[in-house]
Amino acid sequence: MKGVNQNIIFFGIIIMIIATNRQALLANNALWHRDKDITKASTSLSIGKKINKTGDDPTGMAVSNKMRLELRGLEMADNNVNDAISLIQTAEGSIDEMANIVQRMRELAVQSSNATLTENDRAIIQKEIEQLSQELDAMAEKSEFNKKKLLNNDYTEFTFHTGSDYRDKFSVSFKPITTDVLGLSLQEAPKYDNNGELMEGEQVPGLSYATAEASQDALGRCDDALSRLNVYRANLGAAANRLENTGNTLTVAQENTKVALSRVVDTDMAEGMSEYTKNNVLIQAGISMLSQANQRPNQLLSLLQ
Repeated sequence: MKGVNQNIIFFGIIIMIIATNRQALLANNALWHRDKDITKASTSLSIGKKINKTGDDPTGMAVSNKMRLELRGLEMADNNVNDAISLIQTAEGSIDEMANIVQRMRELAVQSSNATLTENDRAIIQKEIEQLSQELDAMAEKSEFNKKKLLNNDYTEFTFHTGSDYRDKFSVSFKPITTDVLGLSLQEAPKYDNNGELMEGEQVPGLSYATAEASQDALGRCDDALSRLNVYRANLGAAANRLENTGNTLTVAQENTKVALSRVVDTDMAEGMSEYTKNNVLIQAGISMLSQANQRPNQLLSLLQ
């Protein structure tokens, strides 16, 4: 009776193993996980990104999106800085040419101050002065960047956005450079101080080379005009240098942000390949174990024969 009960228990165990192949279930479950891992590793290697959807790394995805926004803002700010430098260089180039014109007017003042010249000689010089004076005003009107006049009365300040944050701004003062402001107008005009500010109630007589005395006065006015142009150019040059430094800072910030973003989202190819190889080996082992587990019920059935 005892032997019969033992046989019943033995056959019951065999039937349970055959009906529910626990070893095969465990092997299949492990194989499913390894297949999921190798699919993820394969996708990461082929695309070059380890975060391809939010589920891969929710925190990393949020951080990477913020970094991308920061990076795009830095890139656009860098473009703004370069445009600002170009604008200043455009104005500075016009001022340089204006200085050449004033220098020529000064040379003529030195020539006209000489007692050896006749009235007719000075009249000829005055004709050239008129053309030079008109060209100064013409240049003030023609100097522009992206349809914006730089050296007339249209703008007194340009504000440039130089960073990814709304507070990153830099303003550069612009003042008109005309014959009135320089004190080289052919007609009586308001008087301006050395900073280009209007002096209320004061007038400057028209520029004249008709006599030696008038030419000497013109010489002093040309010197004052050149001094004002030099100060203006120096201010613009300082602003351009500051913008170049800002551009360098933005370039470094872009590089650092790209490196940080790469660490978050880009695939480490060595690590990824190692992970892929490991999972590939585990899958092959899992397939072998699953095959053996599936053969086990047949082995047990052979005991019943």
